[in-house]
Amino acid sequence: PHFQLYRQLKETDPFALDKLHIIEGDVMKPNLGIIQSDLEKIKNTTIIFHCAASVRFNDQLKDAILMNTRGTYEMCKIAEEMKNLKAFVHVSTTFVVPKLYAAEEKFYSTDVDWRKFIKYAEIFDHEMMNCLERK
Repeated sequence: PHFQLYRQLKETDPFALDKLHIIEGDVMKPNLGIIQSDLEKIKNTTIIFHCAASVRFNDQLKDAILMNTRGTYEMCKIAEEMKNLKAFVHVSTTFVVPKLYAAEEKFYSTDVDWRKFIKYAEIFDHEMMNCLERK
């Protein structure tokens, strides 16, 4: 039998997929590299699924911070401008708290300031950032 993707959705709400828009961006760039006209397209968004991250645990520290930490921060800043936002779903790796055997759905304190590390990653080259890797 022929499988038709989203067949039931199309039958119950034929215009549902009209709400989907493809926009270009780059999680490594400020403002996620999204141009202003595309930000206008998504301003009435109600749900965000933020799943962009690197799970290669041998990435350069600079790249990992820019993608995983600053990328998430940039998505949060964009989300703050969405007045109709009802949910922000962030999917992260299970290794965000490596000292624990199990992670719960709660905020964990840290001994480093993520804001400083974003600034360091924006300013310092890979060699300098690698000096901070053990921290």
